[in-house]
Amino acid sequence: MTKKILLSLAMIALVIASVTSATVAYFSDTATSAGNTFSAGTMEFRIARPGETNHRIFDISNLKPGQVVKGYLVVVNDSTAELDMKWKAWIPSFSDGVLDDVLEVRITMKPSEYTEYNAFTSAGYTLAGHEFVTQGWTSIHNLGVGNNILAWNYPCKEEGAGDPQPFRVDWAGVYKIEVRMQESAGNNYQGTSFTGDLNFYATQCENNL
Repeated sequence: MTKKILLSLAMIALVIASVTSATVAYFSDTATSAGNTFSAGTMEFRIARPGETNHRIFDISNLKPGQVVKGYLVVVNDSTAELDMKWKAWIPSFSDGVLDDVLEVRITMKPSEYTEYNAFTSAGYTLAGHEFVTQGWTSIHNLGVGNNILAWNYPCKEEGAGDPQPFRVDWAGVYKIEVRMQESAGNNYQGTSFTGDLNFYATQCENNL
């Protein structure tokens, strides 16, 4: 009798152990987040006139001492969203003893007499800045590397209303560039010429606006 009782107790213990160690099942499901993609933006700084991709500002012959000629330069930020920028322009090289020695330049931003503003606003651009002379008459050599007369180099940060801002996406900047030959230019400048390519360098603003 004792053996049967002990055997029964052992079986009960085994049943309890098997019940407490049993695996509990739950409902489950799976889902997929497909096609995760990261695409880099593109920065595009462009010299533009309506309907044109290139912009030669000057092509002047028979320039005379004391004469002033003018042209218009338009730069636009065609970058993708939020790629605001700073930029500067320069003429990379000069040769001593030629016409550039007696050439002076004056630059006005957003000149009132410019006649093609509507073409840019109609295309969705915001006209940057306001009319003011950014630089009075100065030697064209100041457009050499390290120039300070044609640039948009405001700090890339937000301060308050009315503070200088970086060059925004979909902005268009219009500049009148006047060039004059000094009245004192002598006979040694007859028949000389100067050709200069205006180079631009744009860099994105820090992404902390």
